[in-house]
Amino acid sequence: NAEGIRAEAKSEAVKARLRQNTEAAIAAGVFGVPTLLVHDELFWGFDDLDHLQNFLRGIDPLGGDKAVYADWFKVRASAQRKK
Repeated sequence: NAEGIRAEAKSEAVKARLRQNTEAAIAAGVFGVPTLLVHDELFWGFDDLDHLQNFLRGIDPLGGDKAVYADWFKVRASAQRKK
């Protein structure tokens, strides 16, 4: 029923839900699509799906030696979303 689906998509209820979902995504830190939120961890982009699979398997994508990445953990965000 394509006409019914199109009509529902234009309804105020669906538009309100889209606004709520968008606000929730922004609050969660989503900044692009596709973004997947899994156990409070954001995975962004198709190229991150391998990291997501490792995360779900319990494999740390950084490996056991975090000291190798110590300088990266000090980098601050260069931009912030306006609220």
